[in-house]
Amino acid sequence: MIVILFKKFSAIVLVGFLAFTLLIGSAVSAQEMVEDEPAAIVNGEEVSVLELDEFIGTEQVVMQIFQTNQEFGQLLLQTEAGRDLLNEYRKMKFDEFLTYYLLNREVEEKGIEMTDEDKDEFFEDHLELVMAQNNMNEQELLQVLQQQGIQSLDEYKEMFLDMNEQDMLIFALQEETVGTIEITEEDMQEFYDENQSQFEVEAGSEVSHIILDNEEDAEAALERLNAGEDFAELAREVSTGPSADAGGELGLVNEGTQFDETFKEAALSLEAGEISGIVETDFGFHIIKVNEIVEAGLRDFSEVRDEIEAILLDRERQVVWQEYVEELMENAEVENKL
Repeated sequence: MIVILFKKFSAIVLVGFLAFTLLIGSAVSAQEMVEDEPAAIVNGEEVSVLELDEFIGTEQVVMQIFQTNQEFGQLLLQTEAGRDLLNEYRKMKFDEFLTYYLLNREVEEKGIEMTDEDKDEFFEDHLELVMAQNNMNEQELLQVLQQQGIQSLDEYKEMFLDMNEQDMLIFALQEETVGTIEITEEDMQEFYDENQSQFEVEAGSEVSHIILDNEEDAEAALERLNAGEDFAELAREVSTGPSADAGGELGLVNEGTQFDETFKEAALSLEAGEISGIVETDFGFHIIKVNEIVEAGLRDFSEVRDEIEAILLDRERQVVWQEYVEELMENAEVENKL
């Protein structure tokens, strides 16, 4: 199953929830005593077990165990040995929590904030990363979201931003901390020479599209294209898909790519520079343009230079950021109470 949501998002199945709640009720007093106790004192501030549990998802873990094996779940909650085991889980996850805790304190102390524009950019970057990592296009992304009960990208965006508010602020802290990094041409050329298998391409068509929700709007867009308007500019103006900001560019389409079959058949029937009529799929009404017919082979360095620069920049950024986080951890005064 493709996991495309976000780091901390989990859908808790409610089967057996009532029985679980009743079981929890029998152990409430003991659990409250634990949660009132400090998990640690960090830089003079007390951190409760509840804060730790919320971060590491202790309740969700127990819920999942209970749904699989009620007897084992009961042992976890109602016996001293079970509670000791839960505390071992807390100990195992403590360093991860401590890192997150310290970074959030840094965010507060530095007054890090994100504008609506920053959030939009963060979400768009997330979408692009998800599609690239899972080798999917925007249509397939929406289909997977719908299978998870999320009906639109707008709904997904609202959930994503809400669930990842703190993570976005930490990302903004990372941006501020890392600063500007420069990659030399020699470094990029060396990476290209040593990793050429990454830059081999299959034959296919580089395509763009404009997607609209109804046929009437698609016909209006097609009329504007036939009248001579630029495809990329019109895509930015009217297309409803996430590729709109990129002028409708979708990348390479061939027999092996996982596009809608109707869309793929239409795209592969076009010549370079040719624009399709209206193509209807389950995702909407498309107008497709083939930008280039691609032959199989090795992409030139000049063509992939920006991709290589991004790879090396990310690598260097991670080194700088890791050093920053390690310094935070080393300088923190921590008294672990678990």
